[in-house]
Order: sequence, then structure tokens, then C-alpha cells
Amino acid sequence: MTARSMSSTAKTNCRQCAPKPVTAITSCKGCSEDFCRKHFNEHRDQLSNQLHAVINQHDNILQGLQQQAASGTNTSRSQRANQLLQQVEQWKTNAIQQVMRVAKDATDNIERLFNTEIQLQELRERTRIITKELRHQEESDSFVETDIQRWTKQLEEIKIDATRPLPSEIQPPRMEFQSIPWDSIIKIHSAPPCTQTTNQAQATPTIFKPPHHLLHYYK
Repeated sequence: MTARSMSSTAKTNCRQCAPKPVTAITSCKGCSEDFCRKHFNEHRDQLSNQLHAVINQHDNILQGLQQQAASGTNTSRSQRANQLLQQVEQWKTNAIQQVMRVAKDATDNIERLFNTEIQLQELRERTRIITKELRHQEESDSFVETDIQRWTKQLEEIKIDATRPLPSEIQPPRMEFQSIPWDSIIKIHSAPPCTQTTNQAQATPTIFKPPHHLLHYYK
């Protein structure tokens, strides 16, 4: 507030006293109105009342928030939030299990492709059959030339197969990884404020299951 000089040549009348011409002594910087002493004091009283109303509104809102926090009125919201968090945790558990399963399958396949024990076991079994037959024929003394030729041929085949490289060594397999859209694999959709109700939280998650096939093998 600034007081205008009473000695000013151009006098301004109080707007509140109109049409009665009463000289204004000051003006309000907030509303830019000119007032006489009486109406200026009334104007200040009105502003004080408005300020007190704002303070009361502030205090009521603050008290309501404090009561709301103390009385647990957010229980339903907390329950809904916990439900969503539990869904995320369940998805995480399932995703980890899926990744571990796919990784184990990949490990087993790689070991199988490069494992020579399976081939050696098959060759030992073929040799065992020939050994059993040789001992039987030797004891019974009932073998002939064709038996010797057959056994010789079978042993040569086993010898060749024993030195033959695995298919994975002839044409090494390659592996392809599928990328996972981690940044968008879980989405939380919230309804606009105008459609929200007091009894229902309007947040619904869209949770995608992890892909069943993350790896592909090419032989």
C-alpha cells in the first residue's frame, strides 16, 4: 500500500464512495483500487478475512490427511497395490524358472552334441556282441570261413567308426538367441482421474509371460 500525497493537484476519488465525491487517500497494489480511509480499512479487513479462510482450509485439509493416515483409510489402496506387487513377484519367479529351464535345455543339448561317450558306448556294445559270438564259436569249434570274413568286416567297421569325427565336429552347430523386450515386457495401465472411483483402484497390470523358446539350435 502507498499513500498518495494530499497536496497532489489531480485528486482521485474513492471508488467505494461513488457517486459521492470523497477524495481517496491511498490505493491498493493488489486490486489497483483507490480508497478513502474508511473504505481502505474495510478493504484490509476483507483481505484479512479471506486470508483466515485460506488458513482454515489449509488446516482442515492437513488435519484430514493426518486422520486418513492414522485411521488406515488407505487400506483398500494398499491391498490393491500389494496384489499388483504379488503379481509382479509371481511373474518374476515364473520368468526365472523359464529362463533356467531353457538354459538347462541348451546346456544338455550342447553336451549331447559334443559328448563322445554316447558314440563310444555304442561301439563297445557292438564289440561286446562280436566278443560273445567269437568265444562261443571258438568253444564249439563250429565256425567256417564266412564267419571269419563276417567278423573281420564287422571289426573293421567298428575301427573306422571309432576314428570317425562326431557330426558336431564336421559341421559345428550354431546357436541363435532371441532378444527379450525387457523395457516393455510389463506394463501398468492407469485409468484417467475422471473415471476413478473411491472403492476401486484403477490400475491394472498387463503382465506378459516369458517366451518358452529363447534359444534355437541349428545343426
